Amino acid sequence: MTRGGRVTRALLAAVALAALAATIIGVRMTARADGDQPSSPADIEMPRSAQMESEYGIRVERVSLIAEGGIVELRYILLDADAAGVLHATEPDYQNDFPHVIAGDTVIDEPTFHHHGGELVTGRELSILYGNLDGAVVEGETVAIEIGDTRLDGVPVG
Repeated sequence: MTRGGRVTRALLAAVALAALAATIIGVRMTARADGDQPSSPADIEMPRSAQMESEYGIRVERVSLIAEGGIVELRYILLDADAAGVLHATEPDYQNDFPHVIAGDTVIDEPTFHHHGGELVTGRELSILYGNLDGAVVEGETVAIEIGDTRLDGVPVG
């Protein structure tokens, strides 16, 4: 491949990455336009689960709807990177230890996007994106987060 071809290819990759970033930012800004801003964690009472925090090393920070309600974002803080490692494993059994979002009778158990961008570091905030199956998750209502046998009820959707 010529030098010009490599430069063109690198430029196309950079443009595609910039377009993806602009789309994500645009979706978030659109969701917050006209006073339609999701509730901040300071505005809502977030339940806690001592069992989830000790067993899986995470604290749920918030659940939000993005992309006009089509995507559910679960944000959490790593309290113990070693314990949370099971959530980021790729073994065949990882689905059993992956956070499920439960809205009424609907269990959303397959993430659309799960990215931690490098090493797991205690204190870091991470997120998982899920498709909002049949619009089951509704802003202003509550959901449950379940990992294995651990369940956190009453999580508000902002």
